[in-house]
Amino acid sequence: MNDILSNGVHDDIQHDDMDRVLRGYFRRQMPNPWPAAKATALAQPTPRRRSWLSSYGRLALAASILLGVMGYLALSSLFPEQEGPGLNLDRTIGSKQRITPLKAQPLPTQRERTANGVEVESSGWIIPGKGTIINVKQR
Repeated sequence: MNDILSNGVHDDIQHDDMDRVLRGYFRRQMPNPWPAAKATALAQPTPRRRSWLSSYGRLALAASILLGVMGYLALSSLFPEQEGPGLNLDRTIGSKQRITPLKAQPLPTQRERTANGVEVESSGWIIPGKGTIINVKQR
């Protein structure tokens, strides 16, 4: 066992001899010349009949896709349509109606610092009978 694992010159010669002995043995065991393969008749494929079972599976798949599309369309009709893509800067978030300057009185713009030291600017409108809107921007 140790002779096989060591890498000495003597061991390389033994490995070459062993390789030659094994190659000669296996070549003697194989037929020479190699026999030719026998030709076999090709099998004709039999036509498959479609079963009702496979048709039912396809029908069930089509029905489930149809139900999914119909459900999507039904749910999407319940939600309001969105306006065009991009930012809509004309509207105030959460407002139901536009404020006209004739009804509202502007509040003076003020600049202040928050407790964290951030400078902010506040402005707004007083709407008679409705309340006050205050806008705050970070500067």
